[in-house]
Amino acid sequence: MAKLPGTNRSRLVDEILEYIREQIYSGEFPPGMQLRQERLSEELDISRTPLREALRVLQSEGLLLMKRGNRVEVISADVDRFVDALVLREVVDGAAARLTAEHHSARLATSLQRAIKAQRDALEPWDRPAFSSADADFHKAIFEATQNPYVMGQVSLVRLSVQVFQRGTSFGQERARGTIEDHEKIAEKILAGEPLEAEEVSRAHIRRVIDDLRSQASPQS
Repeated sequence: MAKLPGTNRSRLVDEILEYIREQIYSGEFPPGMQLRQERLSEELDISRTPLREALRVLQSEGLLLMKRGNRVEVISADVDRFVDALVLREVVDGAAARLTAEHHSARLATSLQRAIKAQRDALEPWDRPAFSSADADFHKAIFEATQNPYVMGQVSLVRLSVQVFQRGTSFGQERARGTIEDHEKIAEKILAGEPLEAEEVSRAHIRRVIDDLRSQASPQS
């Protein structure tokens, strides 16, 4: 593990945050894994104080859970938690699509097309982490294009739901193809400048995911 090069306290905390976030999003630190502060401190060659500051921020972002005895764990990827996140995302994603359709730059089309292409490329051979990363990039581009700081502040929720919670499901190639189809519809409505339609197809996309998760969780008859 590479040592972090931060030269001042604020910069070092930011570097720790970015490192741990990416380890969680990539799956190197999987859901439910215990993070041992002593080991992280030694491997990154950092003191415990900035590490604890970073861990508190990650807890506030929903990525970590603090347990008794200073035990720190990556948040678990259970279906109920995923659905709870998606209930909020239905509203925020819809608003983001509507706002973006009202005003967006030409660069957005390139960002959306690049993300969709990356999702297609991850289908064969199936590369779930790469697909999830591109999935998050698609929604991130829309959120950031709103130029609304409150919407942009929810990008972490997108990455949390797609790159962490989704790991606790049976998401595979077939559902991935459905996701791509939904993303193509969302991009079409946004780029056509159709706010209400963009909002509806975006919300419908999230509702389909929620319905699918609930059907998976239902007892088999």
